Amino acid sequence: MPESGPEAERLSEIVVELKRDGERSVSVSLNPESLEVEASLPFPIGDVILRREDSGEYSCKVTAIRLSGETVKDWKKKTGDRLFILQDDVT
Repeated sequence: MPESGPEAERLSEIVVELKRDGERSVSVSLNPESLEVEASLPFPIGDVILRREDSGEYSCKVTAIRLSGETVKDWKKKTGDRLFILQDDVT
């Protein structure tokens, strides 16, 4: 049975899964000891060879892990070099 109370609701870890359409996903973990991480997303080598423009679009899914359980969000489309995880992403 999951614990209850304020301690049970404290985040212990945030797992962020990232992927580009049609490619394998990459997961990173954020925790109190590691609040910032870098991740590289794979992309088709054909796009480089054919000089296709990179839209910078990718998808991410956030899982918030607490003693009381996990909260998993749906995949969201994102763009840009940096991804910030906000309170809405983990509630």
